[in-house]
Amino acid sequence: MALDEGHHRLFVGTWTPSRMLVFDTETGREIASGDIAGPSDDLFYDWRRGRVYVLTAVGFLEVFQQRDPDHYDRIAHYPTPTHTQTGLFVPEWGSSSPPLNDKANRARKSLCMRPPDGANDECRDVRMLGPPSRPTTGLTRGQAIR
Repeated sequence: MALDEGHHRLFVGTWTPSRMLVFDTETGREIASGDIAGPSDDLFYDWRRGRVYVLTAVGFLEVFQQRDPDHYDRIAHYPTPTHTQTGLFVPEWGSSSPPLNDKANRARKSLCMRPPDGANDECRDVRMLGPPSRPTTGLTRGQAIR
């Protein structure tokens, strides 16, 4: 779930059927909804851009643009590795970072996805964080791959 406090909107991702729902927090009424590619554990509201980012288990990041508090259009459908339905959005970074699960080498990775802005293109940085058996607090080894 994510919250747009300014417009009193709550965003919820459902599993069956796979949809993004928008509720008015003052009335509890469903305002809008949109299909998403698959189940999601995380979605994020980017108040600076008026966008909702939805990570899905079937390998897509769905991006919805807020036309106004009652209307949302899907503007992007980016591929991601499967089973990346959880992640982290940091508005100050302007990016979403779903964790990647690399079963081949048992390493934990992070995928940084920055939304396009003006002349900047979307970028995806992959960084190694170390094996899952060792707790990590940040980037500990490896380098960005573009």
